[in-house]
Amino acid sequence: MFINLHHAGFIQGSVYPRNILIQPGPLTLPPSKRSLASPSFRIIDFGRAEYKLDRIRRAIGVPAWEQYKQWVEDHADLVVPVGEAEAEKRYSVTVYNDGDGEGKEKTGKYVKMVMGLEEPQWKSLCKAMNGWAKLVKEADRDVQETLGYRKNLPSRRG
Repeated sequence: MFINLHHAGFIQGSVYPRNILIQPGPLTLPPSKRSLASPSFRIIDFGRAEYKLDRIRRAIGVPAWEQYKQWVEDHADLVVPVGEAEAEKRYSVTVYNDGDGEGKEKTGKYVKMVMGLEEPQWKSLCKAMNGWAKLVKEADRDVQETLGYRKNLPSRRG
């Protein structure tokens, strides 16, 4: 359940046995026909939950996120998933920022664009994505510790 949440872009933020409820199942049957022989589980307490897109939007701003998504959509036939350093090499372009929005006057400063974002926004996006990956990895470890899958590893909870 937790892993599915993580893949969907959510982190629950409070992985403890008390936040995992068991109820008779399957839920497709009427309550009178359910049993604990086929239990259903629920996760509760989302007070510390985080959503991946919220984290990214806070890091670079909603307009930049929309601009990035549009660039990726427009170039979907050319773009292949690569790491951030390789993406910076493959998908960078330097343009004039002259204020007219089209770069025709060439009177402004040069601006490095990476995948549709100005370089500082790109760096912030990469930092946010890497931070999210680290959070998910830690959350997965918490889930495994809570469920007893990793008893021989040192606990992060102290």
